[in-house]
Amino acid sequence: MKRACRLALRPSRASRRVLGRCVWARRLAFNAALAWHHEEREAGRPAPSEYATAAWLRAWRKAAAVEKPDLATVPARVFEYVAEDIERAWKGKQAGRGGAPRFDRFDPLAGGFALDGAIIVDSSHVRLPKIGKVRLMPHVRPSAREGRLPAGTYSHARVVREHGEWFVSVTHEVAEPVRVADITPTIGLDPGVRKLAVLSDGTRYENPRALEQVAVRAEKARQSAARKQRARDKKLGPPKKGERRPSSRRLQKARRRLGSQIRRAADIRKNAIHHATSDIAKAHAVVAVEDTRVRNMTRKRVGKGRAAKAALNRRILDAAPGVFLTVLDQKLRDRRGGGVVRVHAAFSSQDCSRCGARTDCGSNEIYTCAACGSVLDRDQNAANIILARARVAVAGWSPAQTSAWEQGKTARLRQLNQAARALIREPREIRDASI
Repeated sequence: MKRACRLALRPSRASRRVLGRCVWARRLAFNAALAWHHEEREAGRPAPSEYATAAWLRAWRKAAAVEKPDLATVPARVFEYVAEDIERAWKGKQAGRGGAPRFDRFDPLAGGFALDGAIIVDSSHVRLPKIGKVRLMPHVRPSAREGRLPAGTYSHARVVREHGEWFVSVTHEVAEPVRVADITPTIGLDPGVRKLAVLSDGTRYENPRALEQVAVRAEKARQSAARKQRARDKKLGPPKKGERRPSSRRLQKARRRLGSQIRRAADIRKNAIHHATSDIAKAHAVVAVEDTRVRNMTRKRVGKGRAAKAALNRRILDAAPGVFLTVLDQKLRDRRGGGVVRVHAAFSSQDCSRCGARTDCGSNEIYTCAACGSVLDRDQNAANIILARARVAVAGWSPAQTSAWEQGKTARLRQLNQAARALIREPREIRDASI
C-alpha cells in the first residue's frame, strides 16, 4: 500500500528561487495546455489524450524557451505531470466529481509541482532530481522524522507552497493493515459547529474556532497589504486586464504577514482535528457518521437572511467537517483496519434516541423529547441515532436496500427509522448480543 508522508522544508534563498521557477513553469505549462484543449474541443476534434498532451508540451517548451530561457532549466518531468493532472481533471468532470479544470491564477504564496526519479532523503536534507539538496525543517526530536519516513531513496515527490511555506510529500510503500472482521460500528459521531465532534458515549471535542483566534491580526495584515497595493496602483495607474505588475518589498512583506496568519489558523485547525481523530482511532475501529455534503451545507442564500447564512457558512468551513471525517476514515483504515459507516442524516437531530418520537427543538443545544420527556445534549442524541441507523444498515439490510435508503427514498427511510427505534428501545445487553 502506498502512503504519502509530508515533510516541511526550510529552503535557502537559492533553493527558493529554483523551487519558485518550477512553480512558475508548471503554471505556464498548465494554462497553455488547457488553452490548447479548449481549442481542440471547440474545433470539434476529439479531446487530446495524456500522451498527446505530453508530446504537445514538449514542443511548446522548445518554442517558448526562446523567449523564456528559464523553462529549459526546469526538470522535464514537471511538464509530463502537467499532462497527467489535466487528464485526471477531465476524467473527474466526466465522473461527476467536479467541474471542468480551470486556469491557474498567479499567487506569489501558493503553487506546486510534481516530479519523480531518485529522491534521496536523509536526516537533514531531501535531494530532488535536477534541483539539488533542500534543507528539511528541524524537529524537536531527531528520531521523530525518522520514524515517519526512514532515510533512503524514493521515486515520487510533490512539492507545494502554502502561504509562502514549502512542503514536500514523498510516496513510499507500507504494509497493508489487517482488516477487522466485524464491521459493526461501536460508536456514533456527530460533527458540528458548536463542538468539533460529539460521540454517542458523551465525549465532546471542542471547536478551536481558528479564524476567530487570528481575526484581529489577520485583518490588520489585510488592511496593510491593501494600502500598499492601492499606493502601487495609484503610482502606476489603473491595471490592465491580465497585467502582472512587480510588487515592492514592502508589499511582499505585507502579503507574507497575511499569509502567516492564515497559515496559523490552518495549523490550529489541523492540530485540533488530528488530536481528536487520533483519540477516536485509538479506542474504536469502526465509527458511524452521517453522510454530510459540505457543499450543500454552505450554499449561498439569496434575499432575506443572506448575511446570517454567510456567517454560518464561515463557521462551518472553519470547523471543516469534511476534512475531519476524511482524516478519521484514513486513520481508522491505516491504524485499525476499520473505517467509517456513513448513514443518511435526515432528522437525526429531531428523532429521540430513547423513544423514537420526533420533536423539533430548533437551534437549542439541549434536546427535550415531547413524548417521553427525555433531556439530552442535542449532538449526543444525534450521535445515538446515527449509531442505531448504522447498526441496522450493517446487520440487517441488503446492499440494494441500503443504497435505496441512502438515496433518500421516503418509504425506505421510514422503515429504517422504525427498525432503528426498535433497536434503540432494546436493553443494551440484548442489543449487543443480537448484533
